[in-house]
Amino acid sequence: MTSPFTIEVRFHGGLTRSQEDAFAEAADRWTQVIVGGLPSVRIDGEIIKGILILAQGVSEDAFGLLGQAGPTDLRHEAPQLPAKGIMSFGAAALAQMEADGTLNSVITHEMGHVLGFGTLWKDMGLLQDSDPADLTFTGPGAMAEYGRLLGVSGPVPVPVESAGGLGTVGSHWRETAFSGELMTTFIDGPGHPLSRVTVASLGDLGYVVDLDAAHPYEIPDSLTLAQPAELVAHTAPIGGGAVLPTIPFVLPPKSTVAQPSPPETPRSQRAVQGPSEELRRQIGSFAFEREEDCYEALGLIDRELIQAVELVGRDGQGDDLLAVVDAWASLISYAVAATYAPHSPMRFPGWTSDVPRRLREMCNRLRHLLEPAARQAKALDYSIGVSFPFGMSVSLGWSTP
Repeated sequence: MTSPFTIEVRFHGGLTRSQEDAFAEAADRWTQVIVGGLPSVRIDGEIIKGILILAQGVSEDAFGLLGQAGPTDLRHEAPQLPAKGIMSFGAAALAQMEADGTLNSVITHEMGHVLGFGTLWKDMGLLQDSDPADLTFTGPGAMAEYGRLLGVSGPVPVPVESAGGLGTVGSHWRETAFSGELMTTFIDGPGHPLSRVTVASLGDLGYVVDLDAAHPYEIPDSLTLAQPAELVAHTAPIGGGAVLPTIPFVLPPKSTVAQPSPPETPRSQRAVQGPSEELRRQIGSFAFEREEDCYEALGLIDRELIQAVELVGRDGQGDDLLAVVDAWASLISYAVAATYAPHSPMRFPGWTSDVPRRLREMCNRLRHLLEPAARQAKALDYSIGVSFPFGMSVSLGWSTP
């Protein structure tokens, strides 16, 4: 029995409150894309369910290194995913990143390496390095997403950075092919998107991931012809300095903690539910100042909605399904209206292609709840509507005497 995936960041000094907040935000971002639990392990007498990251700020290294980040302890069971890692940065480098607006992106980037991005590729046989000048990542999920990104019909090996030094080569997407993406070697400002290719690559490592939790990302047309590493000079690494990798240790077999299965809830006690209070709290915390906020909020709602829909096919449906459907539609509408309505912080003339696509998928899921709700209410028909800028509505119809 596995537990929901968690990232615990434990601070060991040298960080300001705002810098600690950057670590917390990075952990929250990665737990949005990694959605499956991992076996619990025991390290130094402590049980770790997901991954424990020790974070600290330290005095600057004499050689000008930005810091060190990566996994330190790997689970014994295949696919040997990280259980513990470190993130250590120089105090002056942290202050500079905070001043130039790159801190959140850099911390999120480096936390990706702790999770295994780039740091576990070679050991897992996912890095094709027969040509040192043209390294590629060969995980099937990432190759499929990269092919879609390029607009071709099949999977394409993903270009990996082949220029630079220790901590750069073989552990990042190639800058000349993925300009602006979070997991390249160069971060020059805030707001670098985490693409579906990156999320899929974590799935190739063995994590359970949600591809729809990725940010919208497109490769600039001018860069699609510049994929070979030798065509464009390599830019400076993130933060203007190198980040040393770690050498992880594989835990012994006895480190795995057996998890007792909880008693199964009787079928009669399980019913389809509306949005949880925690989900409502999360959606209420969004500023909705960017279209990406709406897309991310809808992704959070959709993940919990999927679980509700699955329950319809397995267990009891509850006494008032229509109220449940209405609660879901109301929360979806809140996220849409908060972004697009006339008095919202961002007054967009229309929505992007990603938001209506997500809404169409959610409409289809709600239909699976609305059909039994209509039967329950003895209605003759039902409808689900989506309108700009106010979101989603549901209705039932009865015959008139």
